[in-house]
Amino acid sequence: MSIGTPIVATAIGGSVEALEDGRTGLLVPPGDSAAIAAALRRLAGDLEAARAMGREARRVAQERFSIPAVTRQVGALYKDLLRSKGGLAARTRDGGRRASGPFRSGAADCEPEES
Repeated sequence: MSIGTPIVATAIGGSVEALEDGRTGLLVPPGDSAAIAAALRRLAGDLEAARAMGREARRVAQERFSIPAVTRQVGALYKDLLRSKGGLAARTRDGGRRASGPFRSGAADCEPEES
């Protein structure tokens, strides 16, 4: 996707989450070699549509899977996890005042939980 190539993949696992069928590539049923061949023929037979899918695949890859995008997603996940465990401010020695970025409140800033 990141190099601007439309993808042909089976509709299982991460492929379903990563691809938008007909927009960034083509999804086919698992185990269906005839469907894979038909999808490849479709792309080879309509180069303009294939190029458009490739451009969209690259845009989506940069938007969702680039290093900055994944860093933001992981940071947001950590913040959500900290908030769900009693709140960020309640779990940091400084009351959460230093937590200005997604990775500012590391393990060294956290108080051990009381049992």
